[in-house]
Amino acid sequence: MNQPKKSILLDNGESIAYLEMGNKGSLLSSLIGKGHRTLIMLHGILASSVQFHHFYPALSSQFMIMAPDIRGFGHSSYQTPIKSVDDLVEDLKNFIDKFKLEKVSLLGYSLGGGAALTFAAKYPNYVEKLILLNSVGSQGLPTYRDLEPRDVTGRVSTFDELLKVNEVQRIDTIIKEQNKKEMKQIIESGLMAVEDSLISEGLTEEALLCKNYIDITWASNIFNISTDYNGVSFGNGLIHDIKCPTLIIHGALDHISPVKEALEYKEVIGENAKLKIFPHSGHSFKLSDVEDITNLITEFCTKD
Repeated sequence: MNQPKKSILLDNGESIAYLEMGNKGSLLSSLIGKGHRTLIMLHGILASSVQFHHFYPALSSQFMIMAPDIRGFGHSSYQTPIKSVDDLVEDLKNFIDKFKLEKVSLLGYSLGGGAALTFAAKYPNYVEKLILLNSVGSQGLPTYRDLEPRDVTGRVSTFDELLKVNEVQRIDTIIKEQNKKEMKQIIESGLMAVEDSLISEGLTEEALLCKNYIDITWASNIFNISTDYNGVSFGNGLIHDIKCPTLIIHGALDHISPVKEALEYKEVIGENAKLKIFPHSGHSFKLSDVEDITNLITEFCTKD
């Protein structure tokens, strides 16, 4: 939790904070075209690069890890509001280009998974391996109207509708008022793996740095890489353009991104995808699963 962050200025004027750790030789191998030894990790909503603190010790012994705070999260800037996940994808491309990396392994958690999937589809030459941890589904992370069915008919269809949702208003107010007590309750309710108070405090402080909660919630709601209409946006079909080897890791008890999303990705990506479901984990993985997950990632990314 005390790892110092660095920062880099992107061409669009955004300053992206990031954690960098691991074997420098892995970064060198990326520069000569063996990018699967460099692992880029993308966090989810109400989080930052600190979210992966449980995974860093083991993974940094095998990879050069670069974990950015996505625009508007953590210590990264938010000069220009995002309109969709595509904006985050272009930030990531610029981030990778700044380091002149030819190929990388790319890991995305929750909404970070949506960004990773989109990036891998749009820029396949950059991605050696793709890892999805409880990724958002191909039709996005829905926000529902209050007192409406939690199905396509109850999904908010306009930005103004989003602003009226009680839970959205509540979390936005918590951030604006820097209400640590209530944010800590959100963090500990299951958005991230938290099993001790010190870690909870650190993750809470990072969550309160969020500058884009409303915009990212809308971007998550309209995200759609399927071929279908999700009730608010038409799919762009990019789910069918994932050609790289993909490791899908999902908690069976995930109620934010249900396990059916992982099953769909496995079916569509086909033989290039490997699926592992953890039966006792939800949207945040249990600490008891961390070792198994890091072993899966290491084996997957280092196997040619």
